[in-house]
Amino acid sequence: MERLILQSTADGLIMGLLVALVALGLTIQYSIMHLLNFAHGDIYMLGGFTAYYLITKAGINYFLTLPIVMVILFVFGMILERAIFRPVRGSTFIRALIATTGLSFVIQAAGWQIFGTLDRTVPSPISGTISLGLITLPVQRLVASGICIILVVLLYWLVNKTKIGRQMRAIEQDAEASSLFGVNVTLVNIVCVGIGCALAGVAGQMVGSIFYINPSVGTSQVINCFNVIIIGGLGSITGCIVAALLLGVIQSIAGAFLGISFAYIIVFAMLLLILIVRPRGLMGHE
Repeated sequence: MERLILQSTADGLIMGLLVALVALGLTIQYSIMHLLNFAHGDIYMLGGFTAYYLITKAGINYFLTLPIVMVILFVFGMILERAIFRPVRGSTFIRALIATTGLSFVIQAAGWQIFGTLDRTVPSPISGTISLGLITLPVQRLVASGICIILVVLLYWLVNKTKIGRQMRAIEQDAEASSLFGVNVTLVNIVCVGIGCALAGVAGQMVGSIFYINPSVGTSQVINCFNVIIIGGLGSITGCIVAALLLGVIQSIAGAFLGISFAYIIVFAMLLLILIVRPRGLMGHE
């Protein structure tokens, strides 16, 4: 019993970190642009397939592929900001919902045509397991969690210690006033969307090397992300991380003892409870 609980907790923390990495991109975009990107999971899928083809077709090393995927998805995010997000920024929720949902359908449809229908696994040179007391973990998952922690720390540094980070926080509080004080709101929006896509893309590579990817895999991932950011609090980076780790552990332990179906029931019940008791989330702003 003790071994199962510890093992499930460790697995849940690792998966929570990976989900947090994807959800952080969505959180950054929402906090600055106040726009929920329903195609964010498909960006995650594109990151996985980009890594797959860079490794299998171009022969690039797995670890060298990580920054390349981030750069490619950052540029893709810049294009999306100009073509899709900027025209609907500040408009009604329904208009933004239709635009980003339509984008999701387009990316998935193109994915089925380009990538095919078979599940793919991103090749990784990392193999084997490591035992830590009663816990046994694949080395691949430990490496992935370490990369997640590094990226989260870098994101915190970017937001809290750099000029662009200060501008992000200023725009989050009042975009119009920030513009009057010389902040280039459009440039900051571009950077935020690019960062969000880059984080989702590198998460797609890491999860794709642990499990699998296909053109529709982003759908379940974006649902997980919305659960995380709603429970953690829309726009809260700290809340996003806490909620992702919490849900990861709860889902893993519940899945081990009750089955995966009951685990999902518990997660969505928790979501409903948060919406009723604390609608702004655990660490959301008033």
